[in-house]
Amino acid sequence: MSEQVDEPPPDDWAQEGPWNPWPVAPGFEVRSEWLGLVQVNRKEFAVMSDFRYSHDEGKERLAARVAKLHKLDDQAARAMVESASLFKSPRDGETELVETDLASIPPFVRWFENSYGLHTPAAIIHDGLIQPTRDSGALQSDALADFMFWEMMRSAGVPWLKRSIMWAAVSLRTRWKRGVSAAGLAKKAGVILWLILACSGIVSFVWSLGSSVLEWGHPVPLWAMYVYWALGWIAAAVLWGRQWRAGLVGGLAALWILPPAVLAGVGGLFYLAFEGVLRRDRRWIAASLLAVAAISVGAIWLDIAT
Repeated sequence: MSEQVDEPPPDDWAQEGPWNPWPVAPGFEVRSEWLGLVQVNRKEFAVMSDFRYSHDEGKERLAARVAKLHKLDDQAARAMVESASLFKSPRDGETELVETDLASIPPFVRWFENSYGLHTPAAIIHDGLIQPTRDSGALQSDALADFMFWEMMRSAGVPWLKRSIMWAAVSLRTRWKRGVSAAGLAKKAGVILWLILACSGIVSFVWSLGSSVLEWGHPVPLWAMYVYWALGWIAAAVLWGRQWRAGLVGGLAALWILPPAVLAGVGGLFYLAFEGVLRRDRRWIAASLLAVAAISVGAIWLDIAT
């Protein structure tokens, strides 16, 4: 359902006018009242208006990190942050058209957060800071770009836990996309090991509850299963190095985000399978049969194990 506005934006609204506070969330300024988005394909939008991150305290905290990482003086660090904080709209070919999917939230976790919201301008700026070549954005550090995303969401009023989880998610993506160098492969291995520990910890916790409440069988003492969950995700955070806080938040959030996300993902796969069957797509028919078989085997195994 759409809402009617009193007056449409002027033709030159993307280019002209002073900076004005964005009325949706604090911490950002726009050239007019609107943050203009034009849909260019099924998933992406073009941003047609100038806007900028304008929260002074947040930018000072970010500049301090920039100065420390790049060994710059305060003035140079602030200049780098100012450059990263500004989004320029396309003008007569001067600026390349920027396409964004807003926040890259997978469909099966959008019960937790949508791709749009208070974090919208933060996500758009963050997209521009993450370039195809590693550490080549305006901050010359993808990890700093992720931290700036957290600071911008903080200024916009996104609650602490939600913004921390979203920051952990983008940090996980950054660590995974570190290339094929020795350091990059080491980070990928760390991500895989962290995921194994996090997922096995969730299984241990759920199984412990099932053993305590539903009298499931358990291969090891219950106290050991609880200890493994309680300490495993904390120990696994070490694999994140300087971003260990993101590992802690991610491990804690995984406990209650992953189970419903998996269920939602399974439901989505069934939907796609049924669509494929209705279209008589042989690939999806085969995929649906495999999905049903896998779920059946899993249910039988769980019944035997418990």
